[in-house]
Amino acid sequence: MPKANVNGININYGVYGHGEPLVLIMGFAGPKLGWIFQRCFFKKHYQVVTFDNRGVWRTDKPEGPYSIKMMADDTVGLMDHLGIKKANILGVSMGRHDWAGACHQLPGESPEACPGMYLCQ
Repeated sequence: MPKANVNGININYGVYGHGEPLVLIMGFAGPKLGWIFQRCFFKKHYQVVTFDNRGVWRTDKPEGPYSIKMMADDTVGLMDHLGIKKANILGVSMGRHDWAGACHQLPGESPEACPGMYLCQ
């Protein structure tokens, strides 16, 4: 699988299918492999991006602690690396962490960069 150097770490990611980008963000400590069934469905309609968060599986594991902002910045950095200016986001619960807070940080100065956010507990 390819890796992107983002914010000083190497992020393991995959891109599948064609169409409007859909970034699937796994919950804390879950690998991108957890999206396999959703990825197989969505890649028929979207360009699906999955990745391992910092500290998870094949992504670098720098010293913590990790923050929601740090992980949101990693997501935006990966999108930049892939040349994605606008994407729908589907995120899974971060347990005690707040993915809703991270997703709200993703669009940054450009809310139009994230036309749809879907959060699952």
